[in-house]
Amino acid sequence: MLDNFYLGPVPAEEDCAQVGEPDYAVKATKEMNAFINQLQREFPDYMDYGLFRIKWQNHDFGRYGDVVFVFDDETLGAVDYAINVENNVPANWDDLALLYLKDGEK
Repeated sequence: MLDNFYLGPVPAEEDCAQVGEPDYAVKATKEMNAFINQLQREFPDYMDYGLFRIKWQNHDFGRYGDVVFVFDDETLGAVDYAINVENNVPANWDDLALLYLKDGEK
């Protein structure tokens, strides 16, 4: 059966777009895409066990996004892999993510 591990919208020690601020969805989507790309670099064999995706949820203050690792708990090794991802989520942006996030900013 498919399961999700919620990893947050960005690395744990980084600031992120806040629900309710102007252009939240655009900013948050860019940050979450940068986070997914970083996670894919950190866990290059992820496709053997699951996928990183953006998942939008409803909240009293509006919709917000999170990055999730989606996996089939019946796939051999997938649960252990997902636990490893969850336990080793990077705390900070890597250099490539920072470049991606700065792209287009002046």
